[in-house]
Amino acid sequence: MVKNTFVKKIQLLSLDGCVFDIRALVQKNILGKWNLAGTVSRVAHKHTYTTNICHKISRTEEILTQLNLNSLSIMAKINDLSIKTAEFLETKLGHLGEIGIDFGLDDKANLWIFEVNGKPTKGFFREAFSTQIVEDFFTTPIQYACYFHLQKENI
Repeated sequence: MVKNTFVKKIQLLSLDGCVFDIRALVQKNILGKWNLAGTVSRVAHKHTYTTNICHKISRTEEILTQLNLNSLSIMAKINDLSIKTAEFLETKLGHLGEIGIDFGLDDKANLWIFEVNGKPTKGFFREAFSTQIVEDFFTTPIQYACYFHLQKENI
């Protein structure tokens, strides 16, 4: 049994002196395949490291562009790591329909997974995406549930 756990301090990238994280919403689609539905970045207030109470929410691509980072490359890494994380967790936990993954970017633009949520909050996506896209975030798990139900009937 581990008595103490130590975590390496990560020097996070910041935007105008404010740290930010990246929330990836990963969902199974109507065909039962994992898909990165969307990402947002939550920008913390100055002098804090807490992003769940933030002063700004934007699409991740916008934040990466503001920082002059290669957004296409980083978004591809987020997509790949999100799908691999969902697939791995499903092998350990059984059937899943969606997860939320919180990432950080260090000062060398390396991705770090901070947390994985089995019941991700989707409300703050409203600040960065259209109403239709946000509605899709809520209906996709229902579509997957129908697919899953039909698959079980065919077994």
